[in-house]
Amino acid sequence: MPTLDVGCGERKRGEVGVDVRLTPYVDLLASTYFLPFKAETFDRACMFEVLEHLEKPSEALREISRVLKRGGTLHGSIPNLYWCGRILRSVMHRELEECYTSNEHINAWTLSELRHLVSHSDLKLESYCYGDSGPYRRLGLLVAFLRLNKLLKAITTHQLFFSVRKP
Repeated sequence: MPTLDVGCGERKRGEVGVDVRLTPYVDLLASTYFLPFKAETFDRACMFEVLEHLEKPSEALREISRVLKRGGTLHGSIPNLYWCGRILRSVMHRELEECYTSNEHINAWTLSELRHLVSHSDLKLESYCYGDSGPYRRLGLLVAFLRLNKLLKAITTHQLFFSVRKP
């Protein structure tokens, strides 16, 4: 069964890409709250850097749960709330990076808050890890080279990656 990429945007990571705006990678225009698929259609889904943009993230997760088969997995990521760049800007009373405001990030979660959000969506958090992708990958490689990530993994990486399963 093909993988569903919810909010694929400019980079599709599955065979079926869904988003609210049209790009060359989008197969279907659809809301994350109303996916145009029958219940229990997909074995896998992914949703990278989408939840923080949604007004009702738990509803979106419940909709993804609906289209996932029992035992199906959702792989995703959210910005790391404890990322040192964000913390330093707050301590220094500076505005957050443009990416946190211009891209309409309206939500943020700690790991325990993410676990709570997922559990109210008929899903179970299976695993998580901190990491970097996109433009932050180079910075992550420098931090890894300096071996800072061994000591401060949770604050030196920009993203929180997670995997959840539908029981």
